[in-house]
Amino acid sequence: MSVWIRLTPADLRTRLSERELDALRRANAAFDDEAAQEVLDQTADMARGFIAAWSGNALSSVEHGVPPALKSTCLDIAAVDYQSSIAGVVLDPKGVRQKAYDRAIARLEKTAEGKFVVQQPAAGEAEASGSSAAPAAPSFYDKPTSLSRSDQRGSY
Repeated sequence: MSVWIRLTPADLRTRLSERELDALRRANAAFDDEAAQEVLDQTADMARGFIAAWSGNALSSVEHGVPPALKSTCLDIAAVDYQSSIAGVVLDPKGVRQKAYDRAIARLEKTAEGKFVVQQPAAGEAEASGSSAAPAAPSFYDKPTSLSRSDQRGSY
């Protein structure tokens, strides 16, 4: 059991190199904390979706919270998304950022399959949705449909 965290623009700044930060400052005049927080929240929500896909996981009630084990994973994704949304391009001449992004997505997919275990929320921090993070299966009204050819007039 652990306390889940909300990623901050300061976390993202530590993930970006000085060269990337300089390029972002030139493109945007400054590091935009508001835009960075929006990208981080979207990334965290995407990660929470992968976490919830495995029935053995529970989500934390911390808004946009992620387990500490996925902090680096989320920052790798957010670094690419932030650069592309602010500067319109990712500074990645050797493909290092793209490889890290791909590894991060693969780790989230393994989390969804239950092959990468994440820390469960601390006591009192789990969402009130019950012990399973998986949504309830949809129910459908099973009404037999019998249509004759004349009922389908105009649909052919």
